[in-house]
Amino acid sequence: MLETEKLITGDWIEIREASKDLYSLIAYFKPSAEIINKQIELIRNSVEGGIVEYKRSSLMPVFIALENMKYQSLNAEEMYIQEINSKALLYVIVLQRMLCQGTVPLSADRTKKTRAIFDVDINTIVTDIKERLNRDPSIKNHPSVKKILMQVNLYRKEHNKLKELFNQIKTDKMASYLSNFVLSFDTIFSSIRKNYSDLLTEEETKVRKGQEIRILASLPLKKLTEIYTRQAREVSRIRSVLGYARSEKYKTREILVRLYQDKENILKTIDAEETSYKNLCRHENNLSPDDCFKRTELEFKKELLILLARTIRDIS
Repeated sequence: MLETEKLITGDWIEIREASKDLYSLIAYFKPSAEIINKQIELIRNSVEGGIVEYKRSSLMPVFIALENMKYQSLNAEEMYIQEINSKALLYVIVLQRMLCQGTVPLSADRTKKTRAIFDVDINTIVTDIKERLNRDPSIKNHPSVKKILMQVNLYRKEHNKLKELFNQIKTDKMASYLSNFVLSFDTIFSSIRKNYSDLLTEEETKVRKGQEIRILASLPLKKLTEIYTRQAREVSRIRSVLGYARSEKYKTREILVRLYQDKENILKTIDAEETSYKNLCRHENNLSPDDCFKRTELEFKKELLILLARTIRDIS
């Protein structure tokens, strides 16, 4: 037990030190583009409760896996999966904490936001467009969506053509053929990213129209630092315990069961975030408390998406 507590404390101290600037944080967590793109997609899809919804949904698989331990052993592979999930969530929470501390500045202008969007994974863009079409088929008439769908179809044709020709191409001509296809794919992907960026910019402009006050810039965000510190410490503990259990393998059931029993206390740190938003909004005179609360959730979501896109750019 003492060994586990030492590990938990040591991991948290390292995270706290790494969070002094974004580059140190990225160097400590070493996130992959795949993991970050997954967080971007999960956050984008959290349309009802924003970041709070994302955090709850990210913790659920961890607790489900821990609950299953009551009936069967939690294998090393499952522990590793949940360790990675909790590590990704922890990265996002620490980013939010850094925003509130002022360690990472809020986005300053529209140009930075647009540039960050360009780095979104193509599969994430295509998935988002498909989901939009399922919700509202009429969106296929939007100019940007039309162009994206055209480029997706073009990519499929080019990809099929490559597969058909691959076995027919002579070895000495292979490099030249592949170079042409790579250039074609890059052009297609650039067009998809540009049109997706145009679509999001248009949507965000509509939302921002008549709402030029940036809530996060006007609220005393440092008051939220303590909430995110508690969240980060709890999620860091989950990650540390899972990592310890996975490496030790034996006589770890007790600490995993204890971790599951702390489920409600851990989730309370997420509930406290919503309460804190509402408390801060009581002192915001420019908007009604309800509008302030919704805008706070929305802006936090946008700021974190920008930071995650920046993370991908920095690790590429």
